[in-house]
Amino acid sequence: MTMTSLRSPILFAALLALTAAAPSAAQTSDDERADLLFEEAEAFQESGDAGHARDRFTQSCDLGHYGGCLEAGPMWAMGDGGPADTAIAIRMYRGMCTINNDAAGCLAAELTANGNAAPGQALHAEGERLFAEGDTTGVNFAALACRLGHAAACLSMAGNLDRRFPGFDDEGYMQACRGVWGCTGVDENAFAFLRNNPQVVWAFTRACDLGSGEGCLGLGDLLNPTGLFGAPSTPENWRGAISAFQRACDEHQMSDGCERYRRLAEHPRNPGAAAAMAPLDCAVALYLVSVDGPQFQARAIAEARAAVQAHIAANGGDQLQLENQVLAAARTRLQAVQSGAQSPDAVRQDVQACRRQFGFQP
Repeated sequence: MTMTSLRSPILFAALLALTAAAPSAAQTSDDERADLLFEEAEAFQESGDAGHARDRFTQSCDLGHYGGCLEAGPMWAMGDGGPADTAIAIRMYRGMCTINNDAAGCLAAELTANGNAAPGQALHAEGERLFAEGDTTGVNFAALACRLGHAAACLSMAGNLDRRFPGFDDEGYMQACRGVWGCTGVDENAFAFLRNNPQVVWAFTRACDLGSGEGCLGLGDLLNPTGLFGAPSTPENWRGAISAFQRACDEHQMSDGCERYRRLAEHPRNPGAAAAMAPLDCAVALYLVSVDGPQFQARAIAEARAAVQAHIAANGGDQLQLENQVLAAARTRLQAVQSGAQSPDAVRQDVQACRRQFGFQP
């Protein structure tokens, strides 16, 4: 899951135009050029162009921009935006080390130069050691480890970005406040800080994208417009929270995620609430699961029949006739998937929605 861009395509185009029309190198200081390159890199990153983003981050780092080094190092190390290059990654880490005296960059450069292909774990461990000693610079280690694909470091980063507030201690956000249904000892200012801090949102998003169910739950809790000290009730927050809880449910089979997803999706104030699927449409989608293999057939048929029976309970009709109708519709939809006219993901999403709708297990 990537974070939602705040830049529209028009603004993105305007930024590039302004960059193109910027004063010549002779009139612009290195610091100004580095800032412009970094902003351009962010715009490329948010538009999904990792290659150009990496190039601009690298240039900004070479001109002395710490943020450019922080972003570019992991991209070169992990091959994000093009082939991996360890030597360039080390150069970016050393930029962090020299520009901002950042010990995390120094350690990453040393580990990588010594042949450690996955320094994220060591960086995370050092960050946890610093947190345990009350040293908030552990966030720098967590942030770099998170960018290098260490999900636990992302959660640690989110939980330790501001430790001034009671309840958000070295145990981290997930332990101090298990979401909006079990939060104690946390004041409104503390939660508002975390909810509105873009680094916290980014860290939970990154953790969720790296396969952490806790990251998905944490992101949903922050965006939830109906939860503790509720976030702004914007369509973006509704969509973001619902999507995060859905991922916790569907990808990680977390009961908390399923329950929160259901509550938000069915909430009367949800601006994107959709009508429930018709039982016979659900029967078609559920029956299609049987084509995945014989081990799925019994469950698929049972769930499809339950959906047919729900239709009969509401509208009447002959079960055998309706089941034959469902089979015919299922064959038609399967042909559409096989021909590429319909995405398999659309079927999967319908199956998940129907299972939630009828109370079946995910």
